[in-house]
Amino acid sequence: MIRRFGAAALAALLLFASAASAQAPGNRERLRSGPRAKRDQEIHWRDWGPAAFAEAKRTHRLVLLDLTAVWCHWCHVMDETTYSDSAVIAMLNNEYIPIRVDSDRHPEVRDRYVAGGWPTTAVLSADGHVLAAQTYVPANQLPQMLADVREGYRKNRTELDHRIAEAVRQVRATWQSEPLDTTSLVRSSHLVDQTLEGLVQSEDKEHGGFGGEPRFHDPDAVALLLRLSTTRSKPDLRASALRAVDGLLALQDSVWGGFFRYATKADWTHPHYEKVLWENSGAMESCLDAYVASGKQRYLAAARKANAYVGRWLWDERSRSYFGSQDADVGSHTPSRAFTAGEDYYNRSEVARRRLGIPSVDSTVYADASGRMASTVIRGVLEGAWERSVADRPLRALERLWTRQRTRDGSFFHAMARGRGMVAGLLEDQALPGIAYLDAYEMTGDARHLSRARAIAAWMRDHLEDRAGGGFRYAPFDSTAPGRTLAGDKPPQGNVDAGEFFLRLYWLDDRAEDRETARRTYAWLRSGKLVLEPARALLALKMEANPLRIAVIGTRSSHGRALAEAAYRVDVPDKVIRTYAAGGKGALWGDGVRFPASPDPALYLCGERSCAPPITDPKRVTAAVRTFVASGAP
Repeated sequence: MIRRFGAAALAALLLFASAASAQAPGNRERLRSGPRAKRDQEIHWRDWGPAAFAEAKRTHRLVLLDLTAVWCHWCHVMDETTYSDSAVIAMLNNEYIPIRVDSDRHPEVRDRYVAGGWPTTAVLSADGHVLAAQTYVPANQLPQMLADVREGYRKNRTELDHRIAEAVRQVRATWQSEPLDTTSLVRSSHLVDQTLEGLVQSEDKEHGGFGGEPRFHDPDAVALLLRLSTTRSKPDLRASALRAVDGLLALQDSVWGGFFRYATKADWTHPHYEKVLWENSGAMESCLDAYVASGKQRYLAAARKANAYVGRWLWDERSRSYFGSQDADVGSHTPSRAFTAGEDYYNRSEVARRRLGIPSVDSTVYADASGRMASTVIRGVLEGAWERSVADRPLRALERLWTRQRTRDGSFFHAMARGRGMVAGLLEDQALPGIAYLDAYEMTGDARHLSRARAIAAWMRDHLEDRAGGGFRYAPFDSTAPGRTLAGDKPPQGNVDAGEFFLRLYWLDDRAEDRETARRTYAWLRSGKLVLEPARALLALKMEANPLRIAVIGTRSSHGRALAEAAYRVDVPDKVIRTYAAGGKGALWGDGVRFPASPDPALYLCGERSCAPPITDPKRVTAAVRTFVASGAP
């Protein structure tokens, strides 16, 4: 699964390895009960940025990067042990420049520097390039690791500085753009077939899911298998997808309903108990996919439980916002409270949990995760998974993003906490809300949502698109960014999301520039060596598709709303829906397709150039779609 780790493959230039070896956290370390000692207050942590690296150069010190996350159990363990150790504190304060980065709030650092997981413990040069990197490091090993790296750098300074200079040159070279060689692009059919073959070969048929340990759920794999099972008439692919979702259900909290982030074992046991908005959105997507494909109530029930969890714990009614995550452990952010690890907490009842306290919720609002969750909830409304009143939540979240989380130049901040925006202009923070506004437009017919999606598209073209080489940059150019954060990477998952956004925008709005942007982005994703990713293969199928266009006229009446509900239930791989509150003559999609003033209400099935006669009976919509699609009209 590439989401969230698009640039991770380019994260570090390891100039030499540390002599210390981090303890691999197999069984979760037990922390003492009762009030806890001070954790990080005595370490003089700096914020990531030019000032910290200028200090490192001025004082001739190396940098210790602690890449952490508020929900991360082993980050809490390292705080309680390693970073509370007096020798470690003294060494970091006196001999290093210690920088702590919240990986959720600063994905531009996370995606470039994460080293296998959280926490990431990395030693950087004063130019921000990696000299050594590990994950969790015990207190009795970190001082030796720091000493070894510093001594190795001292002894090999000339050679390493040459290699760092080359790394700097390579980072700046990522901003160079060359036209794509379109004659050597990977064929769409080959990309899809090879990705499918990889999924089939990697499936764990006993427990469900793909790959080995740890076991993460991949919603794109489920969506791809279900789509191909229908289009290629292969029920075995459907069975593989449903097995994967059955495995996922083992990660659902039986009491509160949210999904834990992942399992450390292939049989979906020994989970990491944090609940992250991003992963819960993907889990809900797969449950909805499985329900639509199979009709089995257990998948619908799981989606509803997860949606209820998000509404209870990760939705804030006052600020009209989705929050980022809920911690795995109790007391991890309150030094005066007894610490209870997730494996001891989440096997208890509601009453017992409340006696111990409630795991901390990260009240940061993240643009990418909020956009994705809004899309998922809107989809659930359209497919009848929950009441239409639930749609009020994502619509208000999207309104809040637009009015409170945008910068002066029109882009979204990645994160917003205590009224302060952080990290503006990242690719996925534009593309995913953009898709959500299109979903909102399809559901409501409110032209404001389409207008906002167009504004996002214009900003992305102006600030992130590489029109010569194809694809979108991770972020706008920033000459002050240190180390790897200066790079002009094009993250694969972000480009998949951008490609889908512009393709959907073209389907709804029929503007040639959107189609061409989607094609350029997709061409970049097919350049170079063959990369097998379900998300990329899904985009390939959508790029080759000709969607069914559905227009519903007169949705102010109950009859019109019933026609719209029937349109939402149409089961075809690709469709776009436009709704109109009242009739009247007006062009649709821009190809000269017009609708008469009557009958009103009515539903029209359209291809690229023409529409079938109007349908006024909601019960006839499904049969009419079958006939229309079978005729090859789309």
